[in-house]
Amino acid sequence: MTRLPTPGQDDGTWGNVLNDFLAQAHATDGSLKPASVNSAISSGSIIKTQLSSGVQASLDNADAAAAGTIADNSVSTVKIQDGAVTTPKLAAGVQTSLTAADNAIPTSQKGAASGVASLDSGTKLTASQLPANVVTKSADSNDTGKAIDAYTGSPLALDSLSVTSITDGPYTVVDGDEVIQMTSANPETINVPSGLSQQIMEIANLGTGTLTVSATTATFLPAGSVTLGQDQSALLRQATTNNWLVSVPFDSTSIESDITSLQTDLGTLQSDWRFRNPRREAYGMWPNEEIPTSSTTLNVNNQLYYRRFIPRENMTATGVAWALGTLSTNNDAVDFAILSSTGSRLASTGSLSGRLNATLGQKYDAFTATVDLVAGTEYFVCMCTAYAGGTAASVGGYNLLGGAVAILNTATVGTADKYVPNGLRANGAVTIGSSPGIPTAGAQSVPGLFIRGTRTP
Repeated sequence: MTRLPTPGQDDGTWGNVLNDFLAQAHATDGSLKPASVNSAISSGSIIKTQLSSGVQASLDNADAAAAGTIADNSVSTVKIQDGAVTTPKLAAGVQTSLTAADNAIPTSQKGAASGVASLDSGTKLTASQLPANVVTKSADSNDTGKAIDAYTGSPLALDSLSVTSITDGPYTVVDGDEVIQMTSANPETINVPSGLSQQIMEIANLGTGTLTVSATTATFLPAGSVTLGQDQSALLRQATTNNWLVSVPFDSTSIESDITSLQTDLGTLQSDWRFRNPRREAYGMWPNEEIPTSSTTLNVNNQLYYRRFIPRENMTATGVAWALGTLSTNNDAVDFAILSSTGSRLASTGSLSGRLNATLGQKYDAFTATVDLVAGTEYFVCMCTAYAGGTAASVGGYNLLGGAVAILNTATVGTADKYVPNGLRANGAVTIGSSPGIPTAGAQSVPGLFIRGTRTP
C-alpha cells in the first residue's frame, strides 16, 4: 500500500517508501502525470478568469448569441442574404442619397414620350420605346453579305436589279431600265435619250449580232457611240444632266488590229522616209538605198560610176546588188568595188564577164573578200564597165535632172556638212585599181548599186 514514511521507523526503507508515494502523481522528471489531478479538482471550482483568453472570447460570443446580441465587426457580407437589407436598415445618410437619386428623374418620365428610356435586362431598349421609323431586324445567317433596305430594314436580294430583255431593235431606253440585254442575232441599235432620271445602267449584248449603243439627244463621254460584240457590256453613268460617262469593254482583238495597223503605218513611213525623201541623200543618209527610178546606159568605155554610202549599222559587206535592164551586144566586162571616203579600194569583185549580155533582172556579185563597215562612216560603192560598141547595156539607176542638180554638182565631196552630189563619174579601168580616188564632179545619171551584207555588233 502506498504511504508516506513513518518517522522513527522504516529504517533503511524510508527512501523507497517515499519514492513509491511520489510516483503515484509525478513522472521521473518531477512533472505531474497526465490526468493525475482530474479527480482532485472539485466541480465548479474553476472560474472564467482562470481560463485562456481564447476560451474566454468564445464564451463571450456564446453569451452574446444567447442574449440576442452580435459582437462588433463579427458579421461578413457573405453572411448577408442578397436583397435582405431594406432601405430603412441603411444609414440615414445613405437613405438621403438614394432619395435624391430617385428624385433626379421623375417616375413619370421613365419610358414616357420625350422622357427617359429604360433598359431591359439585356441593357437594350425595349421595342415599345423605339421610334416608329426605326425598324428592328433579327439576326439571320441567310442574310450574310446582303445590303439592307434603309426604309424597310429588309435584306436586299443580290439579283433584284431590273432586267429588260430585248430580242430585236431598235430600242430606246426608258426610266427604270437598269440592265438591258440584247439577244438578237442581227445588228441592232439601242438609243439613250435625254431626260432620264436614273443615274446608272448597264447595256449588254448576249446575241451574236453587233450592238450599237448611241446617244440620241443625250451625250456620251468620251465616245459618240459604243459598239458591243457578243458577250460584251457597257456601263453608263449620268455624270451631269444628259451627259453619260461610258465605260467601254476591253477589246483585245481591236487593240491587236490597231497595233498591226500602226506597225504597217510605221513601216510605210519608214519606207517613205528611207526611199523617197528627195533631200535625204544630200545630207548623207544612205543614198544608195533609194528605189531606182530610171535607167543608166553603160555606153562609155572604162567609165567609173560612184554612189555615196553611209551604213546605219555596223555591218560586214559581202557584195553588190544591181539590176540589168538591157542586154549588151558584146560581152562587156564589169567590176564592182567599195571605196573609203578617200578613194582607197576596200573590197571588189574583180573583173567579171558574162554579166551584161546574159539574163535580165536582179543581179548580185560577191566581193572576193568581205569587209567590215562602221556605222555612220562615209564610203563609196562603184562599178566600172568596158564598152566595145554595139548595143550598150543599161542598168536600173537614177535620172538626177532637175533644179537641184546644178547646186549639187557644185558641191565639194568630203565637206563637213556632207552636202555632196547624188552620183559621181570618172574615167577608170576594169579592173578597178587599189586607189581610184573620188571625183568632185557630179553626174546626172548613175546606176543603182546596193551594198549587201550582215549586221555585226
